Amino acid sequence: MSGAQDPLGNMSKGVQKVADRLKSQGFERVEVRLYPDMRHEPLHEAENEMVYEEILGWLELYAQAV
Repeated sequence: MSGAQDPLGNMSKGVQKVADRLKSQGFERVEVRLYPDMRHEPLHEAENEMVYEEILGWLELYAQAV
């Protein structure tokens, strides 16, 4: 997860590159979540409550699958 406007992640390109590399190495459950109009740390952005809710939902979904 990253902000789509993160200059450290090369505006999403670096995040996608890492995800692609993980998939090519055999990782099957790789997801990318980019938050439009957010930068490096989505948890510190103005709309961070939405980010926390999505993380919680992802954790709950993962817990059911295990």
